[in-house]
Amino acid sequence: MKSQNTSTNGTSLKKTVKAVRVFSILLLFILFGSVSAFAQAVGDYRSSVNNGNWGTRGNWQRWDGSAWVAPTAGQGYPGQNASPTTVTIRNGFNIILNVNLANAIGNLVVGDGSGGNLETDANTRSINVTNSLTVNAGSTLNLERMTITNNGTTNVYGSLTDNSTSGANIFVGLFRVYNGGSFTISANETCEFRGGITNDGTFNKSGTGLVTFSVNNQTIGGSGAITINGQVTIATGVTVINNSTNLTLSSTAANAITGLGTWRQGANSVLNTSALSINITTFDCSTNVNTVNFNRNGAQTIPAITYHNLTASVGNTKTLAGGLTVNGNLTVSAGTLAFGVAAQTLNVTGNLSGAGTLNMSANASHILNLGGATNAITTLTTLAGNTIN
Repeated sequence: MKSQNTSTNGTSLKKTVKAVRVFSILLLFILFGSVSAFAQAVGDYRSSVNNGNWGTRGNWQRWDGSAWVAPTAGQGYPGQNASPTTVTIRNGFNIILNVNLANAIGNLVVGDGSGGNLETDANTRSINVTNSLTVNAGSTLNLERMTITNNGTTNVYGSLTDNSTSGANIFVGLFRVYNGGSFTISANETCEFRGGITNDGTFNKSGTGLVTFSVNNQTIGGSGAITINGQVTIATGVTVINNSTNLTLSSTAANAITGLGTWRQGANSVLNTSALSINITTFDCSTNVNTVNFNRNGAQTIPAITYHNLTASVGNTKTLAGGLTVNGNLTVSAGTLAFGVAAQTLNVTGNLSGAGTLNMSANASHILNLGGATNAITTLTTLAGNTIN
């Protein structure tokens, strides 16, 4: 009996050893596979000095297949004579773009772990990225006077800034800000997006430069708040779907959104706008459950379309451009929501509420149809002849 137990234990031990060996082989495969996946390619460049000019060959090292070496005169600096697969601004290095690159960069990486910086000199410079632009945590890319075209994805883990009115920014692929990352533009420089925006960090474009969505249908989303100042233009045939639960168009210009395309509010999305109005070919706020909040601290005109939830807030007077329907709730949290001079009909399927004023006194033929269970607005101003159902 004892011998049988010993035999059984021996068999179990062999199986255990075999399993450990198999696991070890798999682990090594995964590790080496990962190294291979992120291995350098011949012709890659990395910075080798701090506070150096991009256009100085001696400020770079080039991967020759086995080691990082000084590039030859024929190889030049990155983008001078060929298109390198990847260019990396290393941790602790600041590189100054002082040339216009003749050739595109495959992948541009700012920072390789804890910090690196790329900026321009006092002149307008251009750079074209083919595959991806990555700003790693602790690193900064200041677009300044740079005209950058990134044909792939933009990944922001660190800080992507722009404080100059010169240059332009074109982001062809998805523009994504990760948790802890930030995209801040304080200058009035233009931005063009062709692959949509996902923000899980900080996205604050406070400059008044034009923002264009072009070429492709796109979505705006992510867990972080998005603030865009400057008029938004959507190109002909392009549909932009807002999936953000906190998107603010802070421009106080004539129109927050304009163009011959389509703006559609996604499910559970929230759009806050401070512009005088919105003037786009198709403004779809009824396909999905969503909220549009007109929050200018001044007069606004509310387009005559169908909304789900509609809010008038902050103060002053918001005027209906025409008869409209609210399939959800209408909230006048502050100020006055006014019917226009011409006869209008306002249909509210949900509840009417708020501490503001609903003013129907401009025309005796105005009609208010209420379908909600609760209708309790602080002030309702009417004129003889108004109809309230």
